[in-house]
Amino acid sequence: MNLKNEHNGMSNDITNCQNRIKDLKTRKEILNFQLADLLKDKRVVDKLNMELSDAVTGRNLNDFVEA
Repeated sequence: MNLKNEHNGMSNDITNCQNRIKDLKTRKEILNFQLADLLKDKRVVDKLNMELSDAVTGRNLNDFVEA
């Protein structure tokens, strides 16, 4: 009887740990998708920033001068 209770307790612990692992994997996937979206947005902002910086410093004016 004592071994049966101990076995049931261990089985419950294993099930809880497996559920926690599944939860953590799901959270990891969600965070990876969020990071990918943030990096995509950052690349867009960095490109815009570089274009604005070039416009302010006068780079790429050759296109306008030659035309």
